Amino acid sequence: MLGLRDRLMRGSGPVDAPAGPTLANCTACGLCNDVCPTYLETADEREGPRGRIGLMQMLAADGRRSGEGLETIERHLATCIACGACERACPEDVPFEAALHDARAELFARGCLPAGRSKLYAFFAERIATPDKFGRIVRLLQAMPKVSRRMLGSSLGALADGIASAGIAGGGAQFGGAGTALTSGVARGRVMLAGGCLERMQRPAMIDAAIRLLARRGFDVEVPADAGCCGAIASELGVTRAADDLEARNVDGWQRAVSRTSDTTDMPRPAVSRILTLSNKCRDQIRATPEDGTADTRLHHLLAEATDVIDYLAAVDIGAPERWSTLRVGYLGSCRSETAERGDPVPQLLRDAGYTVVHLGEPSVCCGGRGAFPFMQPEMAASLRRRKLGQLARTDIDVVAVRDVGCVTALGGDPLLPVLHAIELLDWAFGGPVPEGLSRYQNFAHDVPSADPLPTEEQAATVHKG
Repeated sequence: MLGLRDRLMRGSGPVDAPAGPTLANCTACGLCNDVCPTYLETADEREGPRGRIGLMQMLAADGRRSGEGLETIERHLATCIACGACERACPEDVPFEAALHDARAELFARGCLPAGRSKLYAFFAERIATPDKFGRIVRLLQAMPKVSRRMLGSSLGALADGIASAGIAGGGAQFGGAGTALTSGVARGRVMLAGGCLERMQRPAMIDAAIRLLARRGFDVEVPADAGCCGAIASELGVTRAADDLEARNVDGWQRAVSRTSDTTDMPRPAVSRILTLSNKCRDQIRATPEDGTADTRLHHLLAEATDVIDYLAAVDIGAPERWSTLRVGYLGSCRSETAERGDPVPQLLRDAGYTVVHLGEPSVCCGGRGAFPFMQPEMAASLRRRKLGQLARTDIDVVAVRDVGCVTALGGDPLLPVLHAIELLDWAFGGPVPEGLSRYQNFAHDVPSADPLPTEEQAATVHKG
């Protein structure tokens, strides 16, 4: 695994790969600061990518730094959302986020975090991997909001503030956990869905929607019992031990699922052809799984080709919608949903499903709900939330569609402007139930005549082989 000093010398590729862009490629042009949420909020150079690159270079160049210097470095790296906007704006392809994760991991390993924060990070990284147990902790903290900080100390008290900011419900999940949803008739393919962790706590309905939509359009969906959180949150916080443990557990669980026979019914079922995730961050984490011999060749190929469920739906023919809506949908893409090579497919998917899509201002500026950020930096997250809500209030839309579950909880709460994950709107258009929060709009959707049938058995086999 590369470290921070490797990012200075080699870039973000494998150790034996040709040299790629590094932190040293930064020309300090400042284009990154123009799209950085925390810099736009504070106008502090150290709260922008350019300043943080300088701090990481200081950390890498002098590993013996101590005292106030390390505290300053840690404080300003901790407030980065890791949204990726700076990397998209950078003309030199500086690997900022990879270096940020390495720097956080080094600071954590060297015990450079303020008293209590390292314990908080470790606690959160380990508990978030078991959403059911974490949900019980959430309910406990919510039951005593006024005394949680005094009783639990500053670290868990800060977590209680973050939970309130992130909008965790702590119960009422619809997602039933591990299992397999078999499509009726001939299956076009079989996929494994990574069940997620934040999704199970913040918006379990989106998991239900993804499973329903995939199964309805001809795909068997398996959620392995022995796999769960991908470790992206732990990696983001710099708690590499927890991230490695989760990665190993998932590889073991996925290996068992891939190795099992697929003939579970009277009708032969296809083998697993793809691992799907509910967020781009989980996809990137799974793709980065090292080839260390624990996964066989077939599973390693599946890990390297892990795909966000939205991207997968855009790549396969899901046919015509069963309902047509007149709703105006304001779309906020995930901070990492657009790249220079390929645009975000959600707007076109929503249009194909009959919705009118309205693009919103500052699409690359994060709302503050991403990953662990609202838990660990509730004040900055609240400030970014207010900024985004102000933009939404000035837009003529009926509903907001997002691609990251954190955006749902960060921006939701107004019954007059529902905020849903895009997969929920797609599921509704393709025959699913009315999404939570949209019951007042159910008369705005109308059934349409049956369109072209899904592929025949021969066509489905061709799709599967491809």
